[in-house]
Amino acid sequence: AAVPGRKWEFGLSLWNAAFALSRQLCEQRTALAMGAFADGRAVIEMGCGQALVSMVVAELFPRLRRIVATDGSEDVLHSARANVSANLGGPGHGLDLTPLRWGHPDHLRRALDLNDGSAYDVVLAADVTYMEDCSDLVSSMLELSHSSTEVWITHEPRRRSVEGLEACLRAGFRAVTTFEVELTEQDTGRNERIPILGWHCVGRAQH
Repeated sequence: AAVPGRKWEFGLSLWNAAFALSRQLCEQRTALAMGAFADGRAVIEMGCGQALVSMVVAELFPRLRRIVATDGSEDVLHSARANVSANLGGPGHGLDLTPLRWGHPDHLRRALDLNDGSAYDVVLAADVTYMEDCSDLVSSMLELSHSSTEVWITHEPRRRSVEGLEACLRAGFRAVTTFEVELTEQDTGRNERIPILGWHCVGRAQH
């Protein structure tokens, strides 16, 4: 996603948390295909960058009704479209890409319109927690969610605290659990292991 006032983009690179979330989906494919990612469900990814996670979802769960990858940067989306076309082929892959700046009503409305005006069954986000104030991110997730939506977020720990993010998630969703994925040397291509934090949220809370 683009950061206002900056000339550089985060989304033109592939980030460790995207690899971790993709691996998590692969490892849990059988269970997820009978649950959150069952046939006919709708999935949206926020801050998709190069759309790795969305492409993995398209390959793992071909009977989903809708897959939408979003990012706040048009330059990133242009690159992601080329990446999707190169990896998944022509328009029959069933993956839509659309701009979404968190907290922008018009962008949120457009994302919902792509799902026939309905909230999504699954919301995914990998390494989108680089800003300490995550209120726009979480409020946008809630706008896209219904009472049984499942949300997966992965985050590579850096200097910024995630306490604010976790507080927002626990205030907005009915249930929030944490998990950890450790990327190995084989995953990273480097002589190090990298711990990735994750949150699994269920159901928009009714206030």
